[in-house]
Amino acid sequence: MFTEPTAGEHKARAAEQLHIYVIGPPRVTWNGQALNISRRQTRALLYRLAAHLDFLPREQLCFLLWPDTPNATARTNLSRLLSLLRRALPDPHLMLRQGDRVGLDPGRVWSDTKAWAETLPTLPSNPTAAALQRLTTLYRGPFLSGFSLPD
Repeated sequence: MFTEPTAGEHKARAAEQLHIYVIGPPRVTWNGQALNISRRQTRALLYRLAAHLDFLPREQLCFLLWPDTPNATARTNLSRLLSLLRRALPDPHLMLRQGDRVGLDPGRVWSDTKAWAETLPTLPSNPTAAALQRLTTLYRGPFLSGFSLPD
């Protein structure tokens, strides 16, 4: 369990940012430095949370990661995996929860998929060179290229 930061702590932490790249080979950086998360399943959870930076229902995450597992077991597995992810992050407050939903702090986490999704609708019928450059910079290859989970 973790506690919410005080106002002063929150302001100091706001400058610290986690960047998650999943368009192409996945990578994670914290304040510009590579962040290594050793367990593949923990990385998979992080990548899914980063894909849209939405709060996701635990039930949906359980089904995604353990589709053939009884619900009670899948929920136990998810709780354990969320704890592992929280400990693997440089700041446990990067993970948030809203009732039965979990997500990443959108004010402190940036993801290439979110940036891509925000850029596409802003393109006019004749896109500017700057907008196209932004999209080509974000595109580093197929989604999660080279990443997989066993089974």
